[in-house]
Amino acid sequence: LNKMFIVPENKVANLDYFSMEMNDNNLLKISTFSNPSYSNHFKFNQSIEINTEISRMVATVVSYPEKNINVNVNYSDYQDFSGHTLPKNLSIMVGESNLKFETNKAVFDKNLNFPLNIPDSYKPFQF
Repeated sequence: LNKMFIVPENKVANLDYFSMEMNDNNLLKISTFSNPSYSNHFKFNQSIEINTEISRMVATVVSYPEKNINVNVNYSDYQDFSGHTLPKNLSIMVGESNLKFETNKAVFDKNLNFPLNIPDSYKPFQF
């Protein structure tokens, strides 16, 4: 299991630490904490929570402490969609903003096209 969390030195970041803990509600929390390998990369923390009774992920948190940025994603009400188990409800919180999605139908094995044009006036966000 430890090898799952190792990032080679020639990649963006090395993980300094990871932890696994089980609480009384059958939630397994796996957390990773990174340290930048190079001066132009950033430190981040990530955790996931897995409900061990249903073997499903119920939450993900990614944070960038130096920029005070937190992204929380919650998954709930898993259901079968065409033979695939997916969360019916998905909530994404970034800062004070909260987006909620409800899945009513899922289509698989269909080609999709999402054209995306980014105006020249937009600049990439730098962490």
